[in-house]
Amino acid sequence: MIQGRDVMSALGGALRLAALAVGLVAPLSALATPEACPEAIAVEDLTARMDAAEAAFSGLDLDTFTEELDVAAIELGCLDSTLATPLVARYHRLQGLRQFVARNEDRAVQAFAAGRNALPDFELSPALVPQGHVIRDLYERMPLANGSTRTVGEPRRGTLLFDGVESTERPTAWPTLVQLLDRDGETQATVYAYPGDSLPGYAAKPLAAPPVAALPFLRTKRQLYMAGGGLLLGAAAGVTYGLAAVSAESFEQEHDDWDNDRLLAHRKKTNMLVGLSIGLGAGAVGLTTTALIGGPQ
Repeated sequence: MIQGRDVMSALGGALRLAALAVGLVAPLSALATPEACPEAIAVEDLTARMDAAEAAFSGLDLDTFTEELDVAAIELGCLDSTLATPLVARYHRLQGLRQFVARNEDRAVQAFAAGRNALPDFELSPALVPQGHVIRDLYERMPLANGSTRTVGEPRRGTLLFDGVESTERPTAWPTLVQLLDRDGETQATVYAYPGDSLPGYAAKPLAAPPVAALPFLRTKRQLYMAGGGLLLGAAAGVTYGLAAVSAESFEQEHDDWDNDRLLAHRKKTNMLVGLSIGLGAGAVGLTTTALIGGPQ
């Protein structure tokens, strides 16, 4: 008689073989979307799979642990609803354990950091990982201050969730669980993506110009205008100096048809252009410097 565990083990193996058969490169969760799944997976189903994986890890049954998580990775892409942040943090932790079992410490450290970043108070249970175990060192190894993000385009029709939070800032220092929702809030795709992995495809709005606060040393619009004015004055100074150089070169050439008054007028014009370029340059330096050091608020 076939036992339930044997059925689950066979299913897990079959799913892994199917993934390999299509030349798996991206995370397993990228293989499926709710539309492409035979049936939708509820959050409760995924939670039960995670419960089974944790129980297997606590019991040192690493084969079952691996099988459960491999199936969970595929089921993730078939979710019919969103995952709350605490469940996302738990999934990150399990992925860290999965990478540890696979002897990929770098990815384990990244996944653990992602879980701690999603839920800072999230701790490893001693029942899952005993005190003093090497996993605990990996769990805390990456400082959360090392985190970084990259702005991605906002969907034209829908919403992006990164680790359970609506945002267009994708984490780039560790993996993220990203979900794409349509305009009605229905889950369209769920992907567990490490840095460098692709996000679900969607039509994005053009990225907006960065706000003044995002520009180095420029904290107000007034500072931005002053810096812009400085750049314009600098450009005008360059053009004026160029005209002065052309005028000076002409002054040095032979002009048999010029009388003394015309020579003096040409020299006066050249000196005026030089003086004007110096004045414009000084104004450019003054405006730019004032903008960078704080300027009037």
